[in-house]
Amino acid sequence: MESVLIVDDDTAVLGVVSRMLSGAGYQNYTASSASAAEKLVEEHKIDIMLVDIVMPERGGLEFIMKEYRSNPKAKTIIMSGNVNLASDSLKILAEQFGVKSLIQKPFTKEELIDRIANLG
Repeated sequence: MESVLIVDDDTAVLGVVSRMLSGAGYQNYTASSASAAEKLVEEHKIDIMLVDIVMPERGGLEFIMKEYRSNPKAKTIIMSGNVNLASDSLKILAEQFGVKSLIQKPFTKEELIDRIANLG
């Protein structure tokens, strides 16, 4: 069973996404900040990271860049409701740090599971 780390400062999003993934058979961990996510990465084997870009303390891209240096094999999906994920410059930057997919919030369980299944 693959493990998924969900990182989002919105606790409602964390709860909904966690339930989506649990219902689909994924073990998951939730973090409401980049600092909390870093601790979980140190404590658990994480296969997939689902990371919000816009967070107050430290943004998701900064977290992804740091984690990519220490674990370039982790599969990462960026999610956001505030940033245009269709931006070519964001896609190019994200790809440089191992981001495999982007998903716009709000999304359905089917959309999320499909993105995860197609990570390769």
